[in-house]
Amino acid sequence: MNRPKVNISFLFVVDKRYNDVTAVCPSSNLCYSHVGQHSQYSHDWVTDCCRVAQRREYETLLDELENQIGYDVEVLNGVSTIKQLFR
Repeated sequence: MNRPKVNISFLFVVDKRYNDVTAVCPSSNLCYSHVGQHSQYSHDWVTDCCRVAQRREYETLLDELENQIGYDVEVLNGVSTIKQLFR
């Protein structure tokens, strides 16, 4: 049985210390990563410890979100810096 896809917007970020890619949803405190899967994030962590991920860095996570979880992901890639989004 096919489930309807859930529309969601994510910004993909990389933790500068651990080099882990995480998808963060700016309209909520929802995030998703390979290791922790669904969780919540802190705005301070995103603005102080992360940078915007490049496509090659988040491709596998995007595939997981769309094909295993069932999200219809809008990638927020027009953001030049994280701080612009989380003011």
